[in-house]
Amino acid sequence: MGEEDRQEETQARVEEQTREPIDEKTVDGEDREPATEDPMIQTQEVDEQKKQQGGDKDDHPLPEPVARKSLDLNMICNGKELELCGIELTKDEVDKVTHLIRTCPTLKSVMLRGAGLTDDDAEELAKTLRNCPDLKYLNLNCNRITAAGVVHVNSILRNCPLLESLAIHENPLGDDGLEALVSEILNLASNEISSTEGDERGSLSLHGLDVGACDMTDAGARSLARLIGANVGLKTISITGNGSVGIDGWLELGEAIGRNDQLDAVELHHNALGDRGTAAVVVGLVHNRTLRCVDLEGNGIGSAGGQRILELMKSRNNVRTVYARSGNNIDENLIDKIEELQADEF
Repeated sequence: MGEEDRQEETQARVEEQTREPIDEKTVDGEDREPATEDPMIQTQEVDEQKKQQGGDKDDHPLPEPVARKSLDLNMICNGKELELCGIELTKDEVDKVTHLIRTCPTLKSVMLRGAGLTDDDAEELAKTLRNCPDLKYLNLNCNRITAAGVVHVNSILRNCPLLESLAIHENPLGDDGLEALVSEILNLASNEISSTEGDERGSLSLHGLDVGACDMTDAGARSLARLIGANVGLKTISITGNGSVGIDGWLELGEAIGRNDQLDAVELHHNALGDRGTAAVVVGLVHNRTLRCVDLEGNGIGSAGGQRILELMKSRNNVRTVYARSGNNIDENLIDKIEELQADEF
């Protein structure tokens, strides 16, 4: 085939591809009914068009953002307990809550967890809780109280002498805040209260303390060790979520727990202890004679640390339960041995 013949053939193919399509109603000049489309194919085509347009907005509309409802005070307080969890309060709402507390002097339990409370809010709360001498439980977890706000927490401790449990987990107290809190608790325990009003209310009733995730380092651990070693009546203490404490800090805490003869349970989970930190704590724990439960989960403990835990369970102390399976890397056979010893105690 010559060059001219090839060009003619190519031109003919182009014309064939660009030719106007035949009308569906006519073939060879005769009328013809249009073909019935497959409904499944038609649906698929529609769905594909909707996908390209951003989804089927008519059939499945996206939910509109819902504004948080106004605070219903009747839903959070029954006269004995006030419970508010995970709702950040505005300044106006904080005022409403504190006013509500003033009208309920018989409150025994107050939970304001995750309410976005600041140091100024803590001050207002402290003034209000002076009117609740029967308060036994206070949960201020997951707020924004700093070292500067601890003075108001201490005021609550002074003016609520029946308070048995204080939870202030995940507030940025830092080492200075923990030192201030510990000093006040020790003062209360020894009945050496220094108040601007000279109002001494008696001995400490505090049995449970949660100071986890409060941004402490070795200095904060040293303060807590001082508190634990003083045997002020605490039965449970939670010191969790403190990844900035070093080996020296854990050694001091472990030794203090070893000297304590009142604690029943200690929570030390999610502290990034590893094997060395675990060994540092266990050195003291083996000398304790009252502790029954220790939580060491989520610490990245390996088999070396697991062996120390096994030695703790075998020692002649009172520990019956050690939580260590979750969040650690202890050999399965070793963790089974630890749990078998726990089972034998019951």
